[in-house]
Amino acid sequence: MLNQRWTRLSLQIVELYQELDRDVAAFAVQSGMRCPSGCGACCRSPHVETTVAEMLPLALLLFENGEVESMLERLEHGPVTCTQYEAVPGHPDQGRCLNYAQRPVLCRLFGFMGSRDKAGQSRYGACKVLQTIAADRIEAVDADVKTGAMDIPLLIPAHERIAEIGGPLGTDTLPINQALLRAIEIVGLSQQLEDLGAEESREAL
Repeated sequence: MLNQRWTRLSLQIVELYQELDRDVAAFAVQSGMRCPSGCGACCRSPHVETTVAEMLPLALLLFENGEVESMLERLEHGPVTCTQYEAVPGHPDQGRCLNYAQRPVLCRLFGFMGSRDKAGQSRYGACKVLQTIAADRIEAVDADVKTGAMDIPLLIPAHERIAEIGGPLGTDTLPINQALLRAIEIVGLSQQLEDLGAEESREAL
């Protein structure tokens, strides 16, 4: 049985993910913003970072499905960019996330999130793709966000929630592949210690 501590923490993170998904969906409806079908432009960036805590749901899933060894192989020999992104052959900007339901906060909010300016007002931060294909809408959306007429998910509060849930594991960010590797190592070590404790208990009987 996987370590209950990490399972409980993972469930809290998943609950936050579900809340963020609802916020993003509501913003998408209000703003009319949509990612192009199959777009993977943001997934190909070598600069995607996340916390170890955010990768725990995926790490636990890999252990449950017996896919840890294959993932470790991908992490060791795969690309610098996110190993969860599978591009369409011949079309690197088109593809899919292999574990979409377990993607971290930045991946969930990218293109649909806001930040606060120096005056404390929320501002919309569209991705480069949306800046190109929806340029005529962005100014109006930003104006509505700025005045409070339209709610938008904010990245910093989401990260603060992750820090509250994950403690030290939810504070520092790493490149996404390194964060996943660390999450796998933590869950794996906990499992080994649990197995060792169970074996010692049986021997003591």
